[in-house]
Amino acid sequence: MKTKNNLIILLLLFVVANNIKAQEYTYTPFPTENAQWSVNNEKYALYGDTIIDEKKYSKVYKQTSNEVFEFDIDKAEYFCAIRNDVENKRVYGVYKKDMPIKCHDNIYYTTSRTGKKEFLLYDFSLNLGDTVSVANFDEAENDGFIRYVKFKRVETIGIDITNNTFVTLNDNDSIFALENGEQRKRILMENISETLFQSWIEGIGGSDGPFNHYNNFSFEVCTIKRLLCYNENGEYLYYQHDFDYDEDDDCFTSYYPYNIVENNENNIKIYPNPANNIVNIENPSDSEYNIDVYNDKGQKLISKSSSGISNINVSELPCGLYIITINSNYKNYNFKLIKTL
Repeated sequence: MKTKNNLIILLLLFVVANNIKAQEYTYTPFPTENAQWSVNNEKYALYGDTIIDEKKYSKVYKQTSNEVFEFDIDKAEYFCAIRNDVENKRVYGVYKKDMPIKCHDNIYYTTSRTGKKEFLLYDFSLNLGDTVSVANFDEAENDGFIRYVKFKRVETIGIDITNNTFVTLNDNDSIFALENGEQRKRILMENISETLFQSWIEGIGGSDGPFNHYNNFSFEVCTIKRLLCYNENGEYLYYQHDFDYDEDDDCFTSYYPYNIVENNENNIKIYPNPANNIVNIENPSDSEYNIDVYNDKGQKLISKSSSGISNINVSELPCGLYIITINSNYKNYNFKLIKTL
């Protein structure tokens, strides 16, 4: 009887194990057709396929406009080609033309020297703490080279403020719910040598756009981009509703769309954002509140007390990302601010 019971227990364990295995998460690769990404005033779309070095790729076209527009393949230009390595959960790309390569250690190579045409764009197989170098196709034409950017997969993204508090910029590594209720895995990535944080969603790409792994901060230009919408087979799976204009001409902005506010249960308003001079702060609370501005290293740069409507002058701050912390009624409210030129 004991042997029989043991066999029953083993059989039940086998069934449970198989059920758990059947429910394991399934990786979602990048689309191969009928997909469109909107990034600020740019749109990328898949259109047709091609064979490169005996491998099949989906062709990506790009269209840019200074006003709201609907993607038109006749007005778009060929940008790159992408392919999935589903087994290894990776996405590779071939840029539209051969370009020199700049690595994260500032070493330059040419494609002829390295023999590389195909570049790694995403690796969703990374474990926490793993590092990876991915190619930045965005702005390659303007830069004159393809930049390799080194990332590390992290559990949370944030800034360690000097008073031993931690301002979280993104949620924990998680399962991301799409517009249609479908779930995708999202991983958080931190650039090792630059101040850059991204989240990568399987089958969609990065939070700054599918081909953008680098923010170009300099005295001449301040280029910061964000994925606004992602459309697949005529359905929006990722959708920033604030940038919807109408049924067709939506998902567009001519500035960095950083109006998402964290921890704003007190209805505090900060504007304009991005800003290059004066930032206005409106606090409906009648009590006095404190304003602190931190850079990405956690250094406090501006501090003042006020009540009602106030403002701070950020004109002397370098172009980049800052955290505004407002302490009102013994609670902290954190806001991300982009300083432009």
